Parts: sequence; structure tokens; C-alpha cells
Amino acid sequence: MNYHRRGTSGKPVPGYRVKILDDQGNPVPKGEAGMPVIQGDSTASHYWNNPQKTADTMVDGWRHFTRTRTGISSTVAGATI
Repeated sequence: MNYHRRGTSGKPVPGYRVKILDDQGNPVPKGEAGMPVIQGDSTASHYWNNPQKTADTMVDGWRHFTRTRTGISSTVAGATI
């Protein structure tokens, strides 16, 4: 059995929540590409001495990975995450 799926990141670690959003911040349907955002008890709350980066990436308690900065794009495969 092959557990590796190209273009996926696997399941979230227990205690973390993951969403995949479109460019307007809305959840994407399964199989659609979007921006991954994470939330968890040990997710950073801010960047040290960098309020602009904090404002760009920490939104309502969710850590955003902006495609313009990282090139990250993800899809939701078979299971709900």
C-alpha cells in the first residue's frame, strides 16, 4: 500500500486544526487547491520584533502561509481535515 500522495501534506497532528482557503479566505471544496492555514496550542502568536510579518501571517488565531511568499498550495484529499 502506498501512503505517499504527491501534493499532499498528510494528516494534522492531534491538537492542530487545518483549513485550506481560497484567495478570499473561504474554504475550498475537496480536491481544489488553496492556501493552508493552521491553528494549535503551540502555534506562535506573533513574530519577535516584526509586527508587519505578524499582521501578514497571524489572522484570527490562524497561521497563514501566503502563496506570494512561499509558493505553498494545498488540496484537501479524501478525508476531512
